[in-house]
Amino acid sequence: MVSTGVRRHHLTIAILAVVTATLVLTVASWLNPLKRGIDRPPADTVTGNHAFSTLQPDASGPVGYDPCRPIRITVNPDGAPPDWRDLVDTAIAHVAGPSGLRFEVVGVTGDLPGRILDGDAPVLVSWARLAGTGEPDGDVAGRAYSLTILDRGHSYYATGEVTLDLDRFRELAPRPDADRVLQPILDHQLGHLVGLAHVDDEGELMNRLDVGRTTWGPGDLAGLAALGRLPCA
Repeated sequence: MVSTGVRRHHLTIAILAVVTATLVLTVASWLNPLKRGIDRPPADTVTGNHAFSTLQPDASGPVGYDPCRPIRITVNPDGAPPDWRDLVDTAIAHVAGPSGLRFEVVGVTGDLPGRILDGDAPVLVSWARLAGTGEPDGDVAGRAYSLTILDRGHSYYATGEVTLDLDRFRELAPRPDADRVLQPILDHQLGHLVGLAHVDDEGELMNRLDVGRTTWGPGDLAGLAALGRLPCA
């Protein structure tokens, strides 16, 4: 039985050589964001709370992907819901719109999460069992990280992984409103992938707690726009 109250789960972010983020949520409270891209807001029109996963060595700004190159993505659909491509494409649109970042889904793969990352490899989106990986069983909905490369004093992300919880998605996929409860998981994780960190503001989708936010808040939009304005690598 799902509680009628809002469950709040604390999240843990472990930052090693890469930036790792884990989203813990109560999926029953999520609703579906509009399935379209969002126009990238002008730099002077967005305000709000946002944070970045990693800063440049001189703290001059955030680390992100090269905005002058498409972020290539491969998907391992093993265990994914039948409409996995629609979920992935919608999450990409929700990030690409406000950031201006470009994405390219280059195909499917049999690669598994936790691989040794090659900076030239595409981002891997996959489904795997995440219970028992540092959070209470059943509470992990997804996690994401990106590999940081340092080149001539400037850091940028070269590739990464987005991993969705296999058991959670199998539980929710048969529901008639499955896309409405699953879509925010991918949106949040793709936000982590491109460089957004958690915030404590309940008005932001990147909030570290599940309070029922379903679409990007003003701070999320500001952070995404800043990541899209980074210099080319």
